[in-house]
Amino acid sequence: TRYIGDWSSDVCSSDLEDPNLATLMVMESGRVLKGRWKLEEKLGSGAFGDVFRAVDLVSMDGAIAVKVEKASTKKPVLAYEVSVLKKLSGTCPQACELLFCGKTDDCNFVVMTLLGENLSTLRKQQPETKFSLATTLLVCRQMLTAIRGVHQVGYLHRDIKPSNFVIGVGNKRRTVFIVDFGLARRYLEPDGSIRAERRKAGFRGTSRYASLNAHTHKDMSRRDDLWSWYYLIVEFLRGKLPWRQLKDKDAIYDMKVSYGPSKLLEGLPSFLHSIYNSLQKLSYLDEPDYDALMAILDRELIRRGISSDCPYDWEVDALMKVAAETQWMANNEGIMPNNKDCSEPTSNRHSSACRMLVSETDPRDQGDLPAELKTSVKGGGSSSE
Repeated sequence: TRYIGDWSSDVCSSDLEDPNLATLMVMESGRVLKGRWKLEEKLGSGAFGDVFRAVDLVSMDGAIAVKVEKASTKKPVLAYEVSVLKKLSGTCPQACELLFCGKTDDCNFVVMTLLGENLSTLRKQQPETKFSLATTLLVCRQMLTAIRGVHQVGYLHRDIKPSNFVIGVGNKRRTVFIVDFGLARRYLEPDGSIRAERRKAGFRGTSRYASLNAHTHKDMSRRDDLWSWYYLIVEFLRGKLPWRQLKDKDAIYDMKVSYGPSKLLEGLPSFLHSIYNSLQKLSYLDEPDYDALMAILDRELIRRGISSDCPYDWEVDALMKVAAETQWMANNEGIMPNNKDCSEPTSNRHSSACRMLVSETDPRDQGDLPAELKTSVKGGGSSSE
């Protein structure tokens, strides 16, 4: 059931030029908002508020997510985020569902569907903190679809990073969702034309993944969301970006400039050079060729024999553990293993797990995958040529 509050979708696009004006909300678990939504566990905090796991005391349909911000903040970020989510509703299946939005005397809040772990957390849990090529390609094509969906409704995200992509739960556990539109900006005028490029713009985003244009205070456009996506792919495959230890934006910019594509992509699959060349051609006004970028990923998937039902890296360990425990119990008359080593040679883990993965996911998760990618999996691939 959808419960939409009375916030106007025509929020003034102030572009949140000073995000520091948004003050963190101090909210305790156990509080009930509007006599209905009970906050249970704080899931995280950011520059614009707190996010809680919560329950709807009226419908009791299960856990939901509630994001709150202080009512006295000078620029209400949540109101702007609601306007973006309303635009995405029904057009971008990889945006979380907005259930309700409202306010109390001391806070503004948004009720949304509860999602799972973000890709930053999941990557850091993997060996060498990197994803396999199979997982990288599958999640990055979903990320590209999500970014395209945001652009199609007239917005730039402006903070593309791993923690702003999360996996779903239940039958949506293989879907990657895009979240957090606190820094989003509308790039289209009401008549559908592109807003004039500003001579200078404030820095927006996260330094590690920001485009060179963002670093040099150029007005951001669709290409800049995709440059951040490009850096994500490199990090997923390498496990780290060369400038990860740096905090100063200028120092990060200098290192990005010094690392041309040949150095940054050394030892990585050649398809990344194709993505780089495609993005390098884009100007402020250009619409990216999303289909061509998707085709680059799909060709690599087909060449490696990877299909859409290949389990993600974080699913592999869980599947192999279940299999090992099941076998142990069968061999030992129901006795659970005690610290049993459930490991398997890395080369076999993806192919074995693929055969074990039960198809409980939403069929739409395969999206617009080419027919070749909907066939049985041959293997997981590696992160180098």
